[in-house]
Amino acid sequence: MLSINGYFDGQGFIPIDNVLPQKNQKVIITILDDFLNAGNEKPFRKYVGKLQTADAEDIISALSDCEKVDINEW
Repeated sequence: MLSINGYFDGQGFIPIDNVLPQKNQKVIITILDDFLNAGNEKPFRKYVGKLQTADAEDIISALSDCEKVDINEW
């Protein structure tokens, strides 16, 4: 089972998360008491983007460096 975020646009339910449900796949929809900002229907868009391959490799390299601990460091 998978849980995703979304919203109702007045006609249908729009997923916020990137999902690819299969045709005729059953879903469970839970209506929350929270609302999106009416002035900006899709506020999550400002957080969506892609990294260049070089940037992603730099981040992965930096994260792996953070995992290294010197024996006498602590």
